[in-house]
Amino acid sequence: MTLRCLILAGSAEARRLSALLAQDPEVSPLASLAGATANPQSYDVPTRIGGFGGVEGLVRYLQANAIDAIVDATHPFATQISANAAAAARMTRRPLVRLTRAAWRPTGRVRWRNAASALDAAAMPPKGARAFLAVGGRSIEPFCARTDYWRAARRIDPPDAPPPFSPGDWIIASPPFAEADERALLKALKIDLLIAKNAGGEQGWAKLAAAADLGVPIILIDRPTLPRAETFETVEETIAALKALKNRCGERQDGQEQL
Repeated sequence: MTLRCLILAGSAEARRLSALLAQDPEVSPLASLAGATANPQSYDVPTRIGGFGGVEGLVRYLQANAIDAIVDATHPFATQISANAAAAARMTRRPLVRLTRAAWRPTGRVRWRNAASALDAAAMPPKGARAFLAVGGRSIEPFCARTDYWRAARRIDPPDAPPPFSPGDWIIASPPFAEADERALLKALKIDLLIAKNAGGEQGWAKLAAAADLGVPIILIDRPTLPRAETFETVEETIAALKALKNRCGERQDGQEQL
């Protein structure tokens, strides 16, 4: 049998997982993107774009498309889709595998203050600061209430309106961002505080290293608690887990056929 899996995507790890599974005859993957950006990077497998319509919509999709397993390879802060995936997996009795990159840890070179949430982080900048918000467009709202410090926030797509915070501005750019480029940006904007999520991964680390080199203080937002799932930090471990699921499903089918 072939294991048909739905990859809830949007991360660099999800793209790499999709590329490898596209060449694997034992697994038939489908990728799903939330549609957060107008021109997402392409995947090497059939891909759908857009929401499912909550838990009930995801359940219907799993059943209608004969999905055998779910892979949650979304951003570590994508709490809603992760919660929906866990609920749909329980309701349909599908196995759920989570692929999430390891969180960043302080080093001798790069250190930071922790914030429990975006709301807590928004309260921490001193008056008059010039802050760079590397928190993603969906986490900007907590930073809009205060008007006593300047901030810049990065987004991929050009905005339809001015930023909801003031004073400050949007920075339009697409990843990946090299450390030298991050350092140049922080210097050009005269940033004296970096606020970011603990997203993990090599690409995002560049902004932390750049800030540390410039002596810019860093506030890092802690990861949220996600529903329990079999979790792996590498694409290779995730593929091995899917192969094991495929073998178990095959054994169950063989057993049923013999009854």
